Amino acid sequence: MTTTAVDIVTPQEAVYSGQATQVDIPGAEGDFGVLANHAPMISTIRPGVIKIFTDEAKSKQERLFVSSGFVEVIDNRCTILATSITDLSKASKDELKKQLEEAERELKIVIDQDEQMTLQKKVNALSAIIASL
Repeated sequence: MTTTAVDIVTPQEAVYSGQATQVDIPGAEGDFGVLANHAPMISTIRPGVIKIFTDEAKSKQERLFVSSGFVEVIDNRCTILATSITDLSKASKDELKKQLEEAERELKIVIDQDEQMTLQKKVNALSAIIASL
């Protein structure tokens, strides 16, 4: 089985480190897959689901929601630097819906434009995570 090394980190923690047969990434210019011996590249990442396949049959996979970030592929290694990651296998749809409702309520009453932008990003991210479940 031919694999590539995958490392995913956020400012808070190392989220994933292991081998994968394929990694599907939501790139800013469109989704793309990384296989073993992929050509070197760097790309920005848009909000979406990263899929990490750990077997050739693609029956075993990790699904992680990424808010944004960068990916570098070089020397049979895929490194993802993400702003934030949500492990979809551990996400509670009910809890996320509560967080979304709270953020939407706050967004309606906040006056400061910077706070509005921050809350709107949160609302967008939570909505996308819920849609991914």
